[in-house]
Amino acid sequence: MEIRESEKLILVMLADIHEKLGIDTLDPDFIRKAVHGGYNWALAWKYPGLFPDQEEDDPPVVGEVVDFLEMWSFIEDSYQALDPAAQASIQEGNLMSPVFHGFDGNHETEYLGVARFIVNYLERYEEFAGRDLNSHHRVVPRYRKMLEVFKPIWEEIAGHRTMNADELKQVLA
Repeated sequence: MEIRESEKLILVMLADIHEKLGIDTLDPDFIRKAVHGGYNWALAWKYPGLFPDQEEDDPPVVGEVVDFLEMWSFIEDSYQALDPAAQASIQEGNLMSPVFHGFDGNHETEYLGVARFIVNYLERYEEFAGRDLNSHHRVVPRYRKMLEVFKPIWEEIAGHRTMNADELKQVLA
């Protein structure tokens, strides 16, 4: 969704008025944060009835972050479902930790910002709420490689079971 600079000012001012009048149909704080942060796409996520045709207009980074969050949510759930011996086998391998640490705040700021907005303000993937989500090192290239391995596994088992230790090892390798 394209919002011109003048429209941003109008939206923020209307949010302030909305809040001052105590109208509770929309969340003025959310609207201000979305507009100030440049997360215009999030308005359609929060209020789909107001923007019914906007979902396909999400920036590509949003879709990629959602894929990563979905993958990490499934990885963490799968790891937690393993017995202690299987968890130990993953810890002993030279694998990536089965815990989502976010994105690099210095070099992957767009990814980090989108992830934080989805988790903290859209309240999706709440299992990551309260985490810093700054990995302090670049991770996007690695997540992309992991996603290539993860997608075929997920398509085969989604809705039926979590990943087993061998599948987790494949993805975390």
